[in-house]
Amino acid sequence: VLQNRFLIHTWSFQIVLVIIRQVMGAFIHFCCNTELHHRQPVRCISRWASELLTASLGAGAYAERSTLSGLAWAMFLAASAAAQPASYYISPTGSDQHDGSFSHPWSTIGHAASVVRPGATVHVAPGTYAESVNITMSGAEGNRIRFVSDRQWGAKVIGNGSRNDAFMVRSDYVDIVGFEVTNATGYIGIELFGSYDSAEGNHVHNVWANGCADGLGGAGIASSLQASYPNPYSSTKVGTHNVIKDNRVHDIGNTELGCALVHGIYIMNAYNTVTDNVAYRNMGWGITSWHSATNDLIANNTVFENN
Repeated sequence: VLQNRFLIHTWSFQIVLVIIRQVMGAFIHFCCNTELHHRQPVRCISRWASELLTASLGAGAYAERSTLSGLAWAMFLAASAAAQPASYYISPTGSDQHDGSFSHPWSTIGHAASVVRPGATVHVAPGTYAESVNITMSGAEGNRIRFVSDRQWGAKVIGNGSRNDAFMVRSDYVDIVGFEVTNATGYIGIELFGSYDSAEGNHVHNVWANGCADGLGGAGIASSLQASYPNPYSSTKVGTHNVIKDNRVHDIGNTELGCALVHGIYIMNAYNTVTDNVAYRNMGWGITSWHSATNDLIANNTVFENN
């Protein structure tokens, strides 16, 4: 009899667990995606799970299993929460002392770049960010790190003179999506030094890029070689397989002059994809390749009025 009861309880527990998994999947989606709960989904899920567990354990027949059930539920909850992609938020009115949540955003993209891990998406609210962002943390295949302007071209990164780039990506599997980028003191808007990175849907313009005067060159967007080999932040050591897509790039460098070193989009390494961009009114070429560029796909771009 005891053995039969144990088998019944075991099968019952497994059936209930399957049901719970389905319910929890739907509830996690609800918590993470509704305006009411997505600000702090883990707290939302934890509170709901605690209430459900408490109610279940008061049912009498299963009360003696409270410790085991509680442990199993806690492990399941932790695994479910950990499986959710991490989202962080940045706003000009935030603070880097905050936790980066929707209701308590950070204030700088650079701070987010220093703390996020693979799988994270960093949502950047509209506003002006006077910083030169240096990204050294890599994502992974299928677990990328994404920096996204929540409104296309609403978040504007203008550089601050601390680096040549407004956005410098020195690591792998990182996306820069939907920003407006200028740089009044540096030579490059967005530079991809790593591998499997992307710059998509950005508006890059009015980059100072005085590279003909000192021989350093410049670009609106570049897929580049690390100046000192190998690149310590890239798994491939030399950048490759980057994507530059759907960007608008114009007025890079002194457009009153021609210069063979300052371009709209500049490809310096191998196996990149450059498609569907618009490049115009740039100091040198609209789109060009040099140095170690080979096996690159450059297609379906619109290029005009470059010097």
